[in-house]
Amino acid sequence: QAEDEPEPEGEYEDEGEEEMEAEAEDIAGEEDAGEARSRELSERRPFTGRDALAAASASDESSEVSSGDWNSEASGVREADVRSKARAFDPSQVTTQVFGEQNSARYRQFFTHSSLGPLSPWHDIPLSPGPFARDVFMMVTEIPMMTREKQRMATGERMNPIMLVTEGGEVRKYGQPMFWNFGFLPQTWADPEEVNSQTGLRGGNGPIDVIEIGSREHAQGQLTAVRVLGALPMVDAGSLRWRLLAVDVNDPMAEQLKPVSSGEAWELELVHAVREWFSRFDIDEGLVLDLMSQEGALAAIEGAHGAWRRLRQGAPSGSQLWTGAPQEMAYRVAVRTATPPPPVAQAEDEPE
Repeated sequence: QAEDEPEPEGEYEDEGEEEMEAEAEDIAGEEDAGEARSRELSERRPFTGRDALAAASASDESSEVSSGDWNSEASGVREADVRSKARAFDPSQVTTQVFGEQNSARYRQFFTHSSLGPLSPWHDIPLSPGPFARDVFMMVTEIPMMTREKQRMATGERMNPIMLVTEGGEVRKYGQPMFWNFGFLPQTWADPEEVNSQTGLRGGNGPIDVIEIGSREHAQGQLTAVRVLGALPMVDAGSLRWRLLAVDVNDPMAEQLKPVSSGEAWELELVHAVREWFSRFDIDEGLVLDLMSQEGALAAIEGAHGAWRRLRQGAPSGSQLWTGAPQEMAYRVAVRTATPPPPVAQAEDEPE
């Protein structure tokens, strides 16, 4: 202001207070809208992890811990041990970087390790996060809870980034938000040339999928140690699609949920919700098979890991899968260690 123009006293203070009050009203309005949206979504959700926790807690009030429970003394594995051993493979050392526009066919999310450099979420992340119980595995989240965009790991692209699924140049969106966190187990492969002995169907040519039924939303690309409870295999276009049911070992409800058995109320409700959602919004031409026990799910994981090991020895011709060829893996190691490859020997009569 000019020196001869005095600043009005109190005017700006009043305006500032009015702006703060208006901003507070806007925030309150947004919170009200958010609460209304949460209520709307909760009403649309047929069954959630929180429902499972409540049902499991109710069923456990008058029942003793069985010898097959993952938290039992007989198993030799305590839940606290499982959580502490999650640090054997430290997911915090893995970060992601997005390239391409959001909600476009060019969108890609790549993975990088702080000391190892770029990595494939399919081939370089271990199936087991450490010396865990035999039913705990690492999950890579593709679709976070309560989102609609269909996103999958690109099995045919270099370094296997997460991409948006498109149809006719448009991003595919589900008709209703995914009620759970959805992803896959690394270092697994459902071989399309191998007939599964449990179902009589051939594999879907990708990793085993996971439906994480916990109470917390995962971030896309998040690496999470999950405990497998069972499986709900599905048939899509004639191929077997594994859908493991699992829970984050650090989820508040992890201590309550047991492996699926034979008809507890929360299991029936969860299976009904998963069956209905995937039948309506995901598998276009197929069906959902019967619920499979934890032992059946673990057998499927073991078989898929063995198939993945064979895949790494050499992808079938025409499979169009990126597996990290040996010569490319050697190049990546050389880049990471900043060690140049040895010079190629030349014949004496061949000029340099």
